[in-house]
Amino acid sequence: MSGSITPTAPAPYEQGPSVGTTPSAAPRHRGRRALVVLAATLAVLLGIFYLGGGWYFSSQIESGALASTPGPMAPSYNLTVTVVEPGSVTYRSSGDLSPSFEQASSYALLWEGGWAHVGPPTDVVDGAVTRPMSDVTGTPPEAGTPAALERDWYIGDPQTALGYAFEDVVVTSVHGQLPAWYVPAAEASTWTAVMVHGRDGFRRETLRAAEIAHKAGYNVLAITYLGDYGNMPYADGHLGFGTTEWPDVEAAVQWAVARGTTDVVLVGNSMGTTVISAFLRESERASLVRGMVLDSAAIDLAQTVEAGAAQVSLPVLGAPPSSLVAVAEWFAQLRFGVDWDYLDYADDAMWDTVPTLALHGSEDPTVTVQVSRDFAAMHPETVQYEEFPGAQHVESWNTDRARYEAVLSAFLTEVRTG
Repeated sequence: MSGSITPTAPAPYEQGPSVGTTPSAAPRHRGRRALVVLAATLAVLLGIFYLGGGWYFSSQIESGALASTPGPMAPSYNLTVTVVEPGSVTYRSSGDLSPSFEQASSYALLWEGGWAHVGPPTDVVDGAVTRPMSDVTGTPPEAGTPAALERDWYIGDPQTALGYAFEDVVVTSVHGQLPAWYVPAAEASTWTAVMVHGRDGFRRETLRAAEIAHKAGYNVLAITYLGDYGNMPYADGHLGFGTTEWPDVEAAVQWAVARGTTDVVLVGNSMGTTVISAFLRESERASLVRGMVLDSAAIDLAQTVEAGAAQVSLPVLGAPPSSLVAVAEWFAQLRFGVDWDYLDYADDAMWDTVPTLALHGSEDPTVTVQVSRDFAAMHPETVQYEEFPGAQHVESWNTDRARYEAVLSAFLTEVRTG
C-alpha cells in the first residue's frame, strides 16, 4: 500500500550475560581468592607467632626455670651504703632492685669483709632505705661500701651462727661425696630432721628451721645435693626438680639410719620441696618419714612457669596468651626432656601420706602462692597450710619470725610426740 508504513522488525536483541551470573563472577572469584590469601597469611603469621614464640619462650624456660647456676659464696652487691649511724644503716640501689629492697622483713646485710643483721625499714625517702642494724661482724661498713641483702639470716655454720656443736660429714650418693652438717640433738634422739635447701642455695639457708627443729628435740642433718656449688654438676646443665636429685635425699636418710635414726621428718625450701616429694614417690626409705615441712613449695613447675609468664608484657598483647605458653612448654618437653606431668607433685596424692606443714608467703614473686593454696585444698586430710601475708620467697620466717617459729615448733613437737 502506497504511503503505508511497514513496521520494521526490531533489531535482534544481543543478549548479554544474565544479570546476577557472569557479570559478577569475576569479582566473586577475586573475593574468594582474597579470602584464601588472607587466611593463608593469617595461618603463616600464627605459625610464626606460635612456633617462633613458643621456641623463644621455651628457651626462656631453659635459661630461667631449668638452668643450674650455682653461684660462689660471695653475693652480688647491688646496694651502696650511704649513711651509717649507731644502730642503723641507709643504702641505695646500685644495680637491679631485688624484691627485698624495701621489704618489711629482717635480713642479713653483707659486704666485703663483714655482715650484720638489719630489721624492717624505718624510713624510705627518695630511693634511700634506712633499717635498724645490729650484730655487726667483721669490718664495719662505711659510706660507699657495696652491700647486699640476704634472706639467710644466719651467716656461717651451726656453731658460729647458733652455738650448736656439729659435725662436718659426707653423705655418699650416686652423685658422689656430698658434704652435710650433722647437729646431734641436745638429748639422745632417734628422730632426725633432714633439711633440703632450694635451688642454687647453701646449707645455711636451712639454719632458720634447723634452730627450731633442734629445740624440738631433733637431730638435724642439713644436706647438699647434685649441682650445688662445689658438687658434681648436672650433665646437661638442667635442674631436675626432684627427678635427678632425690637419690641424694635417700642417701642422707640412709646415713642418718646408720647413726641410729628410726624416724625422719623432711624439711624443704622451694626446689628442695620437689626433691623430697620425688624421694617420697621413688624411695623404699620413704616408709621412715613421719612428717614433712614444705616452705614456698615449688611442687608444680608448670603452674609456676605459667604464673611467671603472666608477669611478662608483650607489645600490643600484654601477657603471653596461655596457648602460647602451652606451646612453649611443649617445646621445652621436646628440647629439654621436661616431664611436666611428673613435675606436678601437687596433683599426686600417692606420696603425701604423712602430716604435712605447708608455709608460703602471699607475695612470693618466684613460686606463686597459689601452688600451696591448691595443694592444701587437694589434700585437706594431711596438709596444714599457713600463709604469711606480705612475705616473699622463702621469707615467711623473715617477715613474721614469732609466728613462723611457733607454728613450726608446734608441728614438729606434735609429729615427734603425738
